[in-house]
Amino acid sequence: DDDQPPVTIAVADLTVAEGDGGPATVLIPVALSAPATVPVTAHYVLTGGTAEAGTDFTAVSGTVTFSAGQTAATVPVTILGDSLDEADEMFAIDLAEPVGATLADPQGVVTITDDETTVRAMITDSGVGFTLDDVDSARLGFKESVVGRLKEVGGRARLFSAPGSGTTVVLEVPR
Repeated sequence: DDDQPPVTIAVADLTVAEGDGGPATVLIPVALSAPATVPVTAHYVLTGGTAEAGTDFTAVSGTVTFSAGQTAATVPVTILGDSLDEADEMFAIDLAEPVGATLADPQGVVTITDDETTVRAMITDSGVGFTLDDVDSARLGFKESVVGRLKEVGGRARLFSAPGSGTTVVLEVPR
């Protein structure tokens, strides 16, 4: 029917939690404005913004397809979770070359929110190092002033040292 407005295709913006357990698949919604009487396709490509392909998500491209009468589809994307404390990051999904519809909103922004619950700082020196068991138990500076105070707020401190290997201190506190 020529009185019907043209069918349009749009990709949604999406916000997802990063996770820290490795890769996870999320589905980016793509929608038609109305059911089409013929199959509809559009090519898509993912491009990095502040999120990096291969580090934060897996860059893919392909074709999203709607059967006649269908109005919703998804594009699967792999988010690469980690345990780094970092700012929220984003990447884009761009639609192009539609067949059977016109583009209404050809770009969606996917925001990956950092969901780490711990803020972590690590300090390493290349000094002479020492054996932890050799530290006099009467020396309470690190144990009380650092370890004790961090425990009070739900955090922890870890110290790693060995003669000839320097020293590393890891401090962790909840967000």
